[in-house]
Amino acid sequence: MYDCTGFNRLPDSSTEKKTKESVEVIVVKDVEATLTSSSTSDEVDFGSELNLTCKVEGGRTPFFLLVEFDDGSNVVKTIIEYDDTDQSDTDQSNTVTREKNSLEYVHTIDTVVYDNNGSYKCTGKNKALNNEEKTNKSIKNAVVVKDVEIAQMNDFDTDFGSSFTFDFTLNGGRPPHLVSLKKEKSTDCDSALIPLL
Repeated sequence: MYDCTGFNRLPDSSTEKKTKESVEVIVVKDVEATLTSSSTSDEVDFGSELNLTCKVEGGRTPFFLLVEFDDGSNVVKTIIEYDDTDQSDTDQSNTVTREKNSLEYVHTIDTVVYDNNGSYKCTGKNKALNNEEKTNKSIKNAVVVKDVEIAQMNDFDTDFGSSFTFDFTLNGGRPPHLVSLKKEKSTDCDSALIPLL
């Protein structure tokens, strides 16, 4: 708010005259959505905690914030939808931080599992110049990784001189995996490094 005040005194008057006019200036800016992660990359360690912060900012405070999760199976899950214009939505206002020009929501996953793999999307809306509604989105991917481990490998018997096959299961890590097979007390000819796809 800006105030303009004028003073004057007429030549034949001892009384000073004063007038004041006020004008409100609203700096408008299209909404901007950002989605940040507590992880330094898209890769997230299995079992760790993950915090995703959705922040929407604009010249006029955004009235809408939405966080969604897409696991790649064409089913999008809404994590939170906050709409300041919906007066019946009182639960969401407790979890969304409202500041002068922004809304912010922090989504916390206490223990990351493989089901948390996917894309997270932050969407915001505000009224920009001439009260025109503007929308902006930000996307962050999460790839859950785990140290590779051999989950299953069983002993077996085979006849001398016959060929054999054994099965094993690897969990975790990101492909491609390399597996080293080596026979105890063997020569170099009995070991192999096998790429798995």
